[in-house]
Amino acid sequence: MMRRSVVALSVLVVGTVLALAAAGPAWAKTPPFGVQLSTTRPQPGETVSVTVRFWDDRRHTKPATWWDVPRIPHLLWAVPVDAQGNNDLEAAVPVTVRRGGFAEYRGTLTLTEPGSYVLVPFSVEGGFDAPAGYPKPIALDIAAAPSPAMSATSGSGGGPWLPIAIASALGAAVLGALVARRARRPRAPRPAA
Repeated sequence: MMRRSVVALSVLVVGTVLALAAAGPAWAKTPPFGVQLSTTRPQPGETVSVTVRFWDDRRHTKPATWWDVPRIPHLLWAVPVDAQGNNDLEAAVPVTVRRGGFAEYRGTLTLTEPGSYVLVPFSVEGGFDAPAGYPKPIALDIAAAPSPAMSATSGSGGGPWLPIAIASALGAAVLGALVARRARRPRAPRPAA
């Protein structure tokens, strides 16, 4: 009877340890990686290319030699951030990456709403801190689309030609004044030859 209790307790302890290990942080199950984006300042609706490289070490010196996984869903999340720094986790956009080469995965991200976002690894519910070797949050700024009524040059209502036109008119006025001044000056008589 005692032996059966010890076996049952052992199975319970081992099962609990395995369950806790399986539910650990995502970085405990994923090799270190880095993230590169085609841009951090896209226009609304512009597709951003995402490249993820996995490594066998936290200093990113040896490319990962782990198993061949064709796709990793929700590896990264783009989380909206307001002007006060508050996150909107309900509106977070997941990024799925697919194998693109040796220890390299690629994906895309398209954000349609203007504003500030932060791209973070793994689940957004556990916070944004990750240990060394994993990407820190990456700031994204989605610019507001310019309205058709806005000019091409910020701060000038006439577009890029207005400063050129003003400078040309000013230059012509100065040149005209110099010519007029010279024309009014009396000329000294020329010596006879």
